[in-house]
Amino acid sequence: MLQRTIRPAAAAATAFSRAFKAQKPTTRLLSTVPASQNDHAMREADFKVDHLVIGAGVVGLAVAERLAARGGSTLIVDKNPAVGQETRMLYDVCSKNKIEHSRVTKWVVGHSDQDTEYLSRLMHKGHQLGVTQLALISQDQMRKHEPHVAGTVALVSPTTGIVDVHGFMDYLAQSILGHGSDVALECKVTHIEHLGSSTSSSPPAAAASSPPSPSSIPESEDGPLAGPFRVTMETPAGVTVVEAATLINCGGLHSDKIYNMVYHGFGFEQDDAMRARCPYRVYYCKGHYYSYKGPTLVSRLIYPVPDPNITSLGTHLTLDLAGRMRFGPDVLYVDRSDDYAIDLETLASPEHLQMVSRVIQSYLPAIQPDHIYPDYAGIRPKVQAPGDPFKDFVIERRGGYVHLAGIESPGLTSSLAIAEHVEALLF
Repeated sequence: MLQRTIRPAAAAATAFSRAFKAQKPTTRLLSTVPASQNDHAMREADFKVDHLVIGAGVVGLAVAERLAARGGSTLIVDKNPAVGQETRMLYDVCSKNKIEHSRVTKWVVGHSDQDTEYLSRLMHKGHQLGVTQLALISQDQMRKHEPHVAGTVALVSPTTGIVDVHGFMDYLAQSILGHGSDVALECKVTHIEHLGSSTSSSPPAAAASSPPSPSSIPESEDGPLAGPFRVTMETPAGVTVVEAATLINCGGLHSDKIYNMVYHGFGFEQDDAMRARCPYRVYYCKGHYYSYKGPTLVSRLIYPVPDPNITSLGTHLTLDLAGRMRFGPDVLYVDRSDDYAIDLETLASPEHLQMVSRVIQSYLPAIQPDHIYPDYAGIRPKVQAPGDPFKDFVIERRGGYVHLAGIESPGLTSSLAIAEHVEALLF
């Protein structure tokens, strides 16, 4: 039976997970006093860890795995019951660990002189960043390789591929365990307090982009925070308090709520007025994906040229590992982070499917509208409001707190590189 003591850092995360899995009565460790009754203020930490990562999506798992590999103790927590509710780096990991993947290449297809200019600029930008494989091909070259694709020019990315996302995330979770750290699911963070002092005179560590993204945290409002941090969580075994030297917010759709818990002392449940206290805000952008009942017409991923504000990559064509075509996502801002429902009355109506088909037929005219059907929906976190221009990822260290927000596409592709960057910020 576990006792309610502060564990040595190296053993804390493993003991923490075992306590949850056992779900046996212990002295106060598995207390059922709700956090709303300020239980967090009355008790010392049940466990201490070096790094606490909140959010077990692909970026959070990659960050936790990178930190766990350094030694010490890393704990990643998520309120959901399963995880996941740079290209060369990802391919290397997939190859070495037998994670199913395929390099299928990607085309970004244009139709006008303006599109050609845009794709040319994009190619040269890629070359400057070291992506030297990017190349433009003509309409004749396109017809030779993909006769069903319509367009006058295409930017070819030969290193683009697809991966078994769940297999990749399972690998990261198992690697975290293999390094002696742990993944604890069904852990809802309800309160966060920093036990050190704010150090507003200290400059923040470099952000992910230079110059800083306009959605970065303004230093004038919220300065760096010295750890440790005391984090209270509701778990299947009761309320548990963890003390962490550093806190990494990979909360995805809830990263603004986590930020407000750190800086403003709010609980997890926050109304719009409370969420507005965050100097940025995560907006919930719902996207529907459509499957196709007919034959697969292409062997590559096909993307249209994005809109000028790059608020979306457009309704593009992707392939799964079985070779089936899917189209999406569209863009619909919603009010709830759990609004995954598919309105079949609207989305499966002939009028709506005709509209979706017209968009797809701009680059794949051979598709049949009656072969398209709505399949599933996803919600991605955006840091720009509806109608606002594109804003980049936020990745920033402020003392012992590291904040990540707005990481959507290409978050999966860049997850290992993001983890490497977070490690560099901390060490």
